[in-house]
Amino acid sequence: MFPAWCIPETYTQLEYLESTGTQYIDTGVYVDDTYGYYIDAQKTQRGDRIAIGVKGSDNSRWTYNVSEGNVVLGWNDLYVAQGSEHCDKERHVAYMNYLNSRQRILDGVTRDSIRQTLSSNAGTYSVPVFAGKWGSDIVDYYWIGRIYAVKISRGSDIIRDFIPVRRISDGVLGMYDTVSNTFFTNAGIGTFIAGPDKRCSTGYYLPANMISCVICPVNSYCGGGAYTFDETEDQGIVPCPNSLYSPMGSSSVAQCGRILHIGEDVVYLRSVKKTTPSLNIKIGDDIFYGNMTTSDTVMHNGATNKLKIRFNDIIYSVYDDTVNISE
Repeated sequence: MFPAWCIPETYTQLEYLESTGTQYIDTGVYVDDTYGYYIDAQKTQRGDRIAIGVKGSDNSRWTYNVSEGNVVLGWNDLYVAQGSEHCDKERHVAYMNYLNSRQRILDGVTRDSIRQTLSSNAGTYSVPVFAGKWGSDIVDYYWIGRIYAVKISRGSDIIRDFIPVRRISDGVLGMYDTVSNTFFTNAGIGTFIAGPDKRCSTGYYLPANMISCVICPVNSYCGGGAYTFDETEDQGIVPCPNSLYSPMGSSSVAQCGRILHIGEDVVYLRSVKKTTPSLNIKIGDDIFYGNMTTSDTVMHNGATNKLKIRFNDIIYSVYDDTVNISE
């Protein structure tokens, strides 16, 4: 996901929009050789489906579609097809000539470079999202599935930046374009299916004026949850009380505590006990706790924890919550 500068507070961002095969968005865009797209989409029903794209009266295609076992990034009569070893209903992220890169990229892998000039016939019809136009201005090959995000670029500029949203006043679903500040609604029949409200995982929060969750910074905790875009206020982040410390990615107030320095290493001591036994250190009237385990653990800096404690003839390692151990 990417920053959004102007989603009004009258909309709720959704994780995705889902179509049932009769809905689509008319982007109003007519492509030429300088146009490209970014799309994050997942089909939910088998069949040849187009998530975005057009094909001219000749074989000039500009498409992203998924058929039986193939993911297709189409440019003219050439296309990149991901083979049948990939499930037809997998979620994929694709870039085709995005920001005029002249590359086709699927799931982080560059598939090829685009050397052909896009036929002018591809720009005959406006581009739909959640469907395609195949040799005419008739919308066809409807996408049945989810779209998480879509961007359309012209040269080095982004001209459409679609975010799935719900209008709060009446519950209408659609895509909000943060470039033109325009709400695009269903141009087909029926209604879209709303994905869940945008959620941040535990240990992440939604910063002000952003639509992407980011990891919780030090000295704070972030419980995760569903949040609504806000231009001025962070969502889902709480500072540790009493100027206590916490490691990056903390998800609860229990992880707020003190720092124990051991040579060049540090261990975060929690304000709430997590393991039994634990390393207990009293500072003033407060007790802080170091997690203990019989397994070797990796410190925040990638080194093996050097602090060992023998208790009841058992040797323990002391570890902190920067390690991926669940609460």
